[in-house]
Amino acid sequence: MSDSSPGAAAAEPPGTSLVPAHGESRSHRTVSQILKDIALFFAAPFVTLAYLTLFPFIGLAMLGQAWRHRKEAG
Repeated sequence: MSDSSPGAAAAEPPGTSLVPAHGESRSHRTVSQILKDIALFFAAPFVTLAYLTLFPFIGLAMLGQAWRHRKEAG
């Protein structure tokens, strides 16, 4: 008989554990994936600065659009 209580752990098929077995590597990443991650790491500050620079202009444009919309609606 199987235990169907809410606290019972479900049986996992072999090889589906989130924790690697002893001697197994966690994942096999290619060189291109590693280089992409490094490039994104160094690009992140510049992307952040671009967002911070453009945010006020985008916000003002949205406020202006909402003001025009309310003005047209009466």
